[in-house]
Amino acid sequence: MPVGARRVAIWSYLLRDDLVHALKAEAFEVVALLQGESTVVPSYRLHDLYSGSERLPVVDLPAAVVPLPSEFLRAYAQCIGRLSFIPRTHEYYTYELGAVGSDNLVDFAALHLQACARVLLGHRVEELWFFATPHLGLDQAMEFQARRLGIAVRYFRQGPAAGKYFYSDRAGQSIDALPLPFLPYTLGAQPPNLHYMPGQTPPPRGRWAQWTDRLKVALRSVLAPWRPLPWARVYLAAQRRHWSWLLLLLDLTCPRNRELAVRRWLRRRRYQHDRRQRRWIEAAQREQPYVYFPLHYEPEASTAALGGAFTNQLDALTALAERLPPGWLIRVKENPAQGYLGRDHSFFARIRLLPGVVFVADDASSADLIAGAQVVATVTGTAGFEALLQGKPCVHFGEAWYQGFPGAFAYQPALDLPQLAGATIERADLDAAVNARMSSAADGLVFPRYSALLPPPIDWAGWMRTTARSLAAISRAYEQAGS
Repeated sequence: MPVGARRVAIWSYLLRDDLVHALKAEAFEVVALLQGESTVVPSYRLHDLYSGSERLPVVDLPAAVVPLPSEFLRAYAQCIGRLSFIPRTHEYYTYELGAVGSDNLVDFAALHLQACARVLLGHRVEELWFFATPHLGLDQAMEFQARRLGIAVRYFRQGPAAGKYFYSDRAGQSIDALPLPFLPYTLGAQPPNLHYMPGQTPPPRGRWAQWTDRLKVALRSVLAPWRPLPWARVYLAAQRRHWSWLLLLLDLTCPRNRELAVRRWLRRRRYQHDRRQRRWIEAAQREQPYVYFPLHYEPEASTAALGGAFTNQLDALTALAERLPPGWLIRVKENPAQGYLGRDHSFFARIRLLPGVVFVADDASSADLIAGAQVVATVTGTAGFEALLQGKPCVHFGEAWYQGFPGAFAYQPALDLPQLAGATIERADLDAAVNARMSSAADGLVFPRYSALLPPPIDWAGWMRTTARSLAAISRAYEQAGS
């Protein structure tokens, strides 16, 4: 380790070796990887932290009661309840009901905080970096424990522009602007690339690149025999196709999942019934003015971490319905990736209590709904920015990346929807706001999935050097500022 190197733990599902080496050249030593796996850094999967694996460092931890603030418990509870593991594997899974409930929430939190302390203290971590907003329960426990131990925490979140990411040192906030010389951005407001959404077409790749990808998958299957990919693929395929009976049988084969198997099956069946009973828009209502509210996938970082006071988006819908003028509707569109988590019977019961709230078809065009709306509302979703591109005002309830832009209004209790609907958005002003926001964003790639935004061929070594320089500069700037 270089003399005086800063000891950093990184929470990311993937950490490239070239980024580790580039950070070492900047005097930052990555001493632990959390969630992902690495051949050059000690790494701990979610299963290790969840179950208190023997792979965790051995640390003498004194027995002590750790006060758990309500803010932490709410965020932890909202996310840990969806974390489970595919039967017969250590592969984590976030679409099914997990084992943590209200009766054992505090006990699990205490165990997970202890596992986090073992990693942080065992590796003498000085800074904890998140390459995505914490939203899995375990990462929120790691965040809470790090702050409790006096360890600096930094947050990094990939932005919608190629090679730009946001950063912050505050929980639930991912946009800061330090006086650092990042590359200027001059492209203005561009339609968002929704490569991460289900059904989106991936960027074109050559035949050689496709064969290379397949070869990598095959080699991983051979070289990592502990990872039962075929079993995981069967389970995930059954989930995508909503094969409830097969999922039930697969869960019953695993002792860890048997207690949950029937509860999951009942939730899936009830969810399908409740979906059919939604209050749909009627023909006579199609001419009424409306607010378009596309639902987020839940639970996810966009609401659970960045939603602020509206981590439950039904609270946002309720607040919006209270401000709805007579004769207006709220048209709600379901997220295409949504399953029964976050959509239990109580969700549909609450939404039926809101007058003027109606569902539109799941396959309805979001662009057409935005075009016909008076206002678009969302917690932090991309639909808000798409509205601005169409010259439509939007209301956001959480920490949206486009907050403060012309036509983007943070929710206030005194919201006047007809007045907002009359707002005009000059494209030049929107372009200037996007350029300013992206110019202050850091240069690099911290979330590998967003490599889809980069033009091929990708110079990975060069991008990782750029990323490392930005990370080091941000860390040093925060340290000098005393935060």
